[in-house]
Amino acid sequence: MIHNMWGQARIIYALVKRDIFVLRKGLRDDLINAIVKVTSIYIPLGVLSQYFGFTTDMARDVMIGAVASAFLSRGFVCALIDSFDMSEARFIDYKRTLPLSTSGMLIASLCSYVITLIASTFPLFILAKVYLGTFMPLSGIQWIAFFILYLASMIFISAFFLNIIFCFSFEWFKFNIWLRILIPMHSLGCFMFSWKRLYTVSPFFARVLLINPFTFIAEGLRAALFGNDKYISVYYCVPIVCAWTVVVVWILLRYVRKRIESGI
Repeated sequence: MIHNMWGQARIIYALVKRDIFVLRKGLRDDLINAIVKVTSIYIPLGVLSQYFGFTTDMARDVMIGAVASAFLSRGFVCALIDSFDMSEARFIDYKRTLPLSTSGMLIASLCSYVITLIASTFPLFILAKVYLGTFMPLSGIQWIAFFILYLASMIFISAFFLNIIFCFSFEWFKFNIWLRILIPMHSLGCFMFSWKRLYTVSPFFARVLLINPFTFIAEGLRAALFGNDKYISVYYCVPIVCAWTVVVVWILLRYVRKRIESGI
């Protein structure tokens, strides 16, 4: 049994290593994309704060919310590639010929997604710090909570998109995922405003947004970076995001695994 587990681990490592090799070729583009994204957010925020009374707190809320929203867009790109593969290229058929369990194949995909998301999104926080300067003091960051929340978010989003591509066809994915899933989750995820600010305007609507796990991702990142006073406490956000992560990974390794084994 131990020998079999070791063999499975070696195959998972080889698959992830292959994906990392492909990822390395695109790191330069990812860095350029990060610079363009954060800069294109910072410039209008500077105009808004200077001429339209947009406060510093609002500006940094939008900045970190936009960084968090990049998790969705990058996860979508990963899922689009794999969804197309399942429809046309069928590299997944090669994976199924390997002496690797279905759960092992899903774990390999999950690891590749997480590494890709981290490589693509972590530079955004560094650039956000550069632009926000003293409004994002390093001494005020709750580092342990931040990294736990960030890693849990990466795993959650990876499993979230893997569930989608194995449950829906490529045609459905192309035409419906943004309109039916991603845009509602983004619009109702507190990416562009803080939850407590919304609560002062509409307590009912603010409570509705607590159904969305992305609310806790965006709010938790703000709380970890800027303090808990104006946001949902990071000590609430971390366990809630971790709980959502356990749920989507469980669905991936149970329901989706059975679906693959019965024939994709």
